[in-house]
Amino acid sequence: MNIELKNIKHAGYAKNAGHGGSTDYYHKDAKGKELIRDAEDYTKSFKKLDDPFINMALEEKIDDLLYDHLQKKELEKFNKKLAKITENGIAYGIPNDSYSYFTFNHSMEKFLNNIKGIEHIKNLIRDKIIPKLGSDKIILNTNIPEKLLLCIFR
Repeated sequence: MNIELKNIKHAGYAKNAGHGGSTDYYHKDAKGKELIRDAEDYTKSFKKLDDPFINMALEEKIDDLLYDHLQKKELEKFNKKLAKITENGIAYGIPNDSYSYFTFNHSMEKFLNNIKGIEHIKNLIRDKIIPKLGSDKIILNTNIPEKLLLCIFR
């Protein structure tokens, strides 16, 4: 058996008031009731991560899956915004966590297509970004040629 979030309303629905209480779940119909009963039995075979002597409950599995789902959506949103920023600038920071950036009036592509633009990028990285990198931060752009970055970091 594989328990996953595909369509929350397929077998039933779950809700949590967000006040520290448990997540409640309900079946939608007779088939949902049977699926939920099977899922409850299945999750009892797992041990809780924080206490290996206690079995996991279905509500915990639902919470874990929903948390993972929301984290994935947040990461997608983060990366989409980062990609938009790097079209017209340089972003640096901790991958999949946080970033700062400098933006341009023109696209990165336009800067990379002329000598003055390339020099501007080199100077910006060398003078403004490298001093802020530290041990955990990196340049997050994927649209700056590696050859250019290697030239700067030498």
